[in-house]
Amino acid sequence: MSEKVKHDVALLIDDADHLYACEGKLGRALQKINRALRLEPDNTEALIIKGRILFARDRVREAMQCYEQAIAVNPRCSEALLERGRVWYAIKQDYNVALRDVEKALLYAGRDRWVKVRALCLKGNVLFALDKDREALDCFKKALKLNPKDRMANSSLGDALFAMEEPQNALPYLEKAFRLVKHEKTPSEFEIELTISSLAEAFNALGYNKRAVRLLETNLPRARGWGRQYLKSLLKQTKQLVQKGNGKIKK
Repeated sequence: MSEKVKHDVALLIDDADHLYACEGKLGRALQKINRALRLEPDNTEALIIKGRILFARDRVREAMQCYEQAIAVNPRCSEALLERGRVWYAIKQDYNVALRDVEKALLYAGRDRWVKVRALCLKGNVLFALDKDREALDCFKKALKLNPKDRMANSSLGDALFAMEEPQNALPYLEKAFRLVKHEKTPSEFEIELTISSLAEAFNALGYNKRAVRLLETNLPRARGWGRQYLKSLLKQTKQLVQKGNGKIKK
């Protein structure tokens, strides 16, 4: 491959990643990454980005094919293993297979802190699904040790603690996740709405219903995704709690 072609592929990959990750323009990103792959069909970075774009467009089978191809090219490709593990966990719900992939991703991540944090978060979620709660918490805490400002790690730890009926311990992590998601360049609607609902539910569990009302009323007008109806329902339920006199404001 000539140096010019390598240069062109690198530019196309950078453009596609920016369009996908920073601007959320999936169609244009897919066009760019397909051009890169026509020039270099076995470029693992391009295959991973294409898989992420396809996954975001609910084309899961095609996304999985991209990850499989990347792993066939490089069996130690930690990002491809991580993304394939994510599909096994979130879509196929085969937690043991997901765990094998994420452990390989951690093994081959080297000094890549981003991959390590994401892999630890995913491993924690998988372990939690397997009812290994304490091991899951250890994974989330390790992720936060690597990057205390990682929104996913804070959110994952907060959600796990809340599910374990520890809302007081969950609250600081959920509040931090909410602050962090507000400063992300292009968070998905799913991520925003999930973060809001988790924090509101923690407020309610602790009796801080008025704080939950303020949070929901402030953010509901901007909600556009799948969770809008749930947030509306949660707001209605929370207002009923306040009307019953159960609403408290944290000092």
